[in-house]
Amino acid sequence: MTTVTVFDAYGTLFDPHGLTGRLEAAFPGVGSAVSSSWREAQVRYTWLRSLMDRWAPFDAVTADALRWACELHGAVPGRQTIDALLDAYRLLPAYPDVAPALANLSERLAILSNGSLPMIRAACDAAGISDRIEVILSSDDVQVYKPDPRIYRLVPERLGVAADEVRFVSGNGWDCVGAAAFGFDVVHISRRPEPPERLGAVPPRVIDDLRDLA
Repeated sequence: MTTVTVFDAYGTLFDPHGLTGRLEAAFPGVGSAVSSSWREAQVRYTWLRSLMDRWAPFDAVTADALRWACELHGAVPGRQTIDALLDAYRLLPAYPDVAPALANLSERLAILSNGSLPMIRAACDAAGISDRIEVILSSDDVQVYKPDPRIYRLVPERLGVAADEVRFVSGNGWDCVGAAAFGFDVVHISRRPEPPERLGAVPPRVIDDLRDLA
């Protein structure tokens, strides 16, 4: 029986490509490409840092990924542009279905994210959902990134529930696989079309709108 629903943050509640318009204004003609490469590098760097045992906070990883993406696409931003983009990233927009979906859920709600705690808190405040979230669990707490089991373990340890009582919702296929391997009941919110990950796991249930959780 589900007693708590736990959400991933980026790519689930908050749109990691929500700054594409701003990037296009800063880097005409390549803003969309920079946005895609920024997100790809951000995720890749979390995996590499976990494998190398060289943890750095997610805000630092995000900054490194942005600089790499700019260089990849020949964009040459000044320091002020980089700082402004990183400040804006802390206030990424929530997907349109997030606030109404959370308002209709009666169980305990939490967030488990690779994001740094200040980043997630700022995004929740901006989206007006902070009052619905009981606790935010972060890679800051264990200094390792998903899909390492140590970060998923934070949920039963901090919330006092068994793994099979947790409904875990993510828009990232690799995160869904990691959570399922840990023993959570996983729901994949389909934020972009992608096939199930080929990692020997049972494909999670898939929904197209977070309001379907209710």
